[in-house]
Amino acid sequence: MATTWTSAFGRACGWLLDKIVHGLALTRISPNVLTFIGLVINIVAAFLFGHANATNGCSSMRAW
Repeated sequence: MATTWTSAFGRACGWLLDKIVHGLALTRISPNVLTFIGLVINIVAAFLFGHANATNGCSSMRAW
């Protein structure tokens, strides 16, 4: 049976996701902390996107 590109990609992503979840479970980080970290990252990204214009667009994304 031939493996399609989408099924191979899904299996690879599933494998990677399992590794990430396993690693996070070992750190015992609370889901609330992960949510807060995601919120902070999104606020910073929104700030950078909001202040970007034609003259500073590339430089604002290279600030990281």
